[in-house]
Order: sequence, then structure tokens, then C-alpha cells
Amino acid sequence: MPTKLIDLTQLLNEQMLVYPDTAPPTFRVTNTVDRDGYNEHLISMLSHTGTHIDSPRHMLEGGKSLDQFPIDQFTGRAMVIDCRGKNEISLNFLQRFKSKIASIDFVLFFTGWQDRWNTKGYFEDCPIPAGEAAL
Repeated sequence: MPTKLIDLTQLLNEQMLVYPDTAPPTFRVTNTVDRDGYNEHLISMLSHTGTHIDSPRHMLEGGKSLDQFPIDQFTGRAMVIDCRGKNEISLNFLQRFKSKIASIDFVLFFTGWQDRWNTKGYFEDCPIPAGEAAL
């Protein structure tokens, strides 16, 4: 079966909106081809900046960090479920996709929230899976 990889990442820049009370990324040219014979940049950012994967350690003391997972756990077959207009993604709502979910590796919830990217509204009332739906 052919594989199609889809990059879901947002571009990083110094003006991007970051989680409240956290520092934005910074980029500084440290070396240039003209001056040093090579290009290099110093990049400083918090691990929760931009598109990222949260590890269990992010919220659980003693939880696994991302380097403790095999790399192949981060790729696989996925499906997109349209959840636009929902405040919470309930188990009851997901039941109608049960057979498809059983045959894939990842579920991506399309919430429409990308339209709020880089605005203060991005952090307000974000739709999330209900506790029982997340299991």
C-alpha cells in the first residue's frame, strides 16, 4: 500500500503566538558563509513551542519522555474525523467510527482550530476529547 506522509507542522518564527506566560522562540545568526565559510544559527525555544508531541512526562511525574518511545510509534495509518463545531469530542460521537478506528494507528480530529492559529483565540475553549473518549 502506498504511503503518503503529510506534514502538519506550523512554521516557527519569533513573532508567533506562544502559550501564555512562556517565551517565544529566538533565532540568531552565529556564522555566515561569507564570514566563516558556513551558515549556523542559534535557536532557543521551549519544548512546548509550535507543533509538538506531548510526552506522558509533560503532565505525569515519572512518565515516559519522547526518547523512550520507538520512532516507529510516531508514524502510521491515520484517519481524520470532522469535529468542527464541537466543544467536546464525546465517546458517543466517536462510536460511529469504531470499525474504522480499529483498523488504523492514529485519529486526527479536524476541529477547524487552524483558523485561530497565531491569534489569542487559539487558546480559548479549544475542543478536546472527553475523558472516556481519550482512552
